[in-house]
Amino acid sequence: MVRNMLIALSSANPLLKRSSHLSSLLKYLYNHVFGNIRNVQAFLIKGPVKNTQHLITTLYIGPEELAHQFASLVYSKIRKMSPLGNFLACQINPSHLPDVEIIAANIKEPCTGRFLKHGYLLLPNVSFTLDLRESTDQIIKRLSRRRRRDVKKLQTFRYNHAISRNNERDFDFFYWKMYLPYAKKRFGKAAQLYNHSTLKATYNKNGGIIFVKKKTRKIAGILFQIREKTLYALSFGAYDGNKSLVADLAGQAVLFFLIKWAKTKGMKTLDYGKTMPFFRDGVFAYKKEWGMHMKQHADQPFCALKLNCQNEGVLSFLQQNPFIFLDKGVMKGTVLINHKPTKPELHQILSKHSVPRLDSLIVMAYHTHDTKAASETKSSTAHENLTDTLSQPFSNICLSLQKQGFTVEAHALEHQTCSSTNPIS
Repeated sequence: MVRNMLIALSSANPLLKRSSHLSSLLKYLYNHVFGNIRNVQAFLIKGPVKNTQHLITTLYIGPEELAHQFASLVYSKIRKMSPLGNFLACQINPSHLPDVEIIAANIKEPCTGRFLKHGYLLLPNVSFTLDLRESTDQIIKRLSRRRRRDVKKLQTFRYNHAISRNNERDFDFFYWKMYLPYAKKRFGKAAQLYNHSTLKATYNKNGGIIFVKKKTRKIAGILFQIREKTLYALSFGAYDGNKSLVADLAGQAVLFFLIKWAKTKGMKTLDYGKTMPFFRDGVFAYKKEWGMHMKQHADQPFCALKLNCQNEGVLSFLQQNPFIFLDKGVMKGTVLINHKPTKPELHQILSKHSVPRLDSLIVMAYHTHDTKAASETKSSTAHENLTDTLSQPFSNICLSLQKQGFTVEAHALEHQTCSSTNPIS
């Protein structure tokens, strides 16, 4: 039955707007033709929300490893994950999907329009970049306090490094002894693994590997590729996937040495790769702590997200997972809290979630009052302000909360503050 509900042809996309660049036209045509006919998988996932006893069901549309990646944000434990089959992207109609607590779909152009039309939030994968034109001292100054302490502590480990280019033996060592073991142990079923030939082709095309060594022993590495004046850090590995090496700062050592080496080669930017747009995801937090700037990932996939906010488990998920979404092409952040915030608390939330190039941060608060009359009065006032502040999906969430008797308010913390370049605490 669920499979039948998933299969429904979607309406045709709007006509192509005129483009002044041939490349834009070709890109649109490629996405339009092949984006709709690419194969996608679908899964039903059940389990308790992290740090609660609330059981919820998620429908995830996309590759299995990404289903596990998303589930790691939602659940303390997956009790059941049921594959629903394979479909063409054009067969997924957002208006005919099962009624579950969370729907998350990994989509690309040209599918975004029809999901937005049906009230889905659009979460972009983001890339993190570091400006290498600044001095090393300036780069270190922008690190979080934790990372600055780690960089200072690196001197006590007496690590050294070596650069490998056009060396097949070095590549095989990195792939089989570092990259694969680390990715499998670190991410488990959520690991997005590149095959040997794909990474080797990247290595051979103006690529390289930086190894961190303890005396003469290679213990960690990053595979990179140079394109014009940008160095792309593509894959990390630690020998035998050994977590103790990461604890001993080998991972931070290899990144720090890569930054210094790239500067000597005249690189302007370090691109540290795409990341899920959730502030508390470990990879996101790590890159943010290195003072990196965020940007939309080129030719990116999106996570189209729909939430049933009448469910306590879904509200718990939202409170634990602030995220970045697109609003008319602009990246904004959102944080949900279950009480009325004070001004100092709002300042603290902004400071904690501030990322360069984030347009603004929306703090949504829901709470109860002693009397019904007070609740109704403030709820009505809040709603009038919310309709001007929030996009339609968030307005729907607020209305859902108000129907449950909550007072809802939103605070739009503007981009001038969000774009602060002060060191992250």
